[in-house]
This record gives sequence, C-alpha cells and structure tokens, in this order.
Amino acid sequence: MKIRVYRRIFDGILEVRVQTEDWGCDDVSKMRAFGEPEIDIGGKIECGARKASVPDSNDSVSVEYPSEFRKIMTGSPFVRRFDSRTVSDPETEALLWKQEMVKRIITAVNWLREASTDFAGEEVYNV
Repeated sequence: MKIRVYRRIFDGILEVRVQTEDWGCDDVSKMRAFGEPEIDIGGKIECGARKASVPDSNDSVSVEYPSEFRKIMTGSPFVRRFDSRTVSDPETEALLWKQEMVKRIITAVNWLREASTDFAGEEVYNV
C-alpha cells in the first residue's frame, strides 16, 4: 500500500491531494472481513511546531475543519484547498493537513493489519 501526495498552486490557491494506492491482497482481504476503515479528513488539526511564515514564533498552529469521514481505499483521494486570500498562512495549514492525513491513514492501516481473524471457526460439543 502506498500513500502518494501531490501539491500544487494555482491562482493563489494551494491544493494538497493525498491518495492511497497499490493495496495488497492481504489488506483487501482484511477489509472484506472487518470493513474498510474510515478517517476524518476534517476535524481539529494541530501542531506545536512554529509557524512557517514566522521563524521566531513559538505559537502552535491549530486549525479546525468540518468533519468528513471517508474510507481509506474507496474514498481516496483526499483533497483540500487553502486559499491565500482567506487564510493568513496557507502553506503551514496545507503542510499540517497533509501531515495529519498521512498520520491518520497510517494509523487506520496499522489497525487493519493488526486485526485478528482468529474468531472464525467451528466448535462441537458432545453431551
């Protein structure tokens, strides 16, 4: 499984596209058994890092978007645009959003891969 990120700028708008691809047979099989995990491509995104546009700043960055849950395979790609006319620091927000989406996808995939299929089976009791 791969996570691929595309970044581009057009008309003062920064666009980040995060997509999942090249899913392995084991991952797809586990999705059939346990369901396809979802991530929130919105919600609260924060980082204690300094703002990119203010090098001497110690301010943490926190942004909140409306929640939107999408499946990690069939809901891909995940796209968000950051308009420099309405956002004071679109580059920092774009990079934080990208970083958080990658983290959420990895967490969901790790959960899926650790899910156990040991429950299935048959038991017979003779009385």
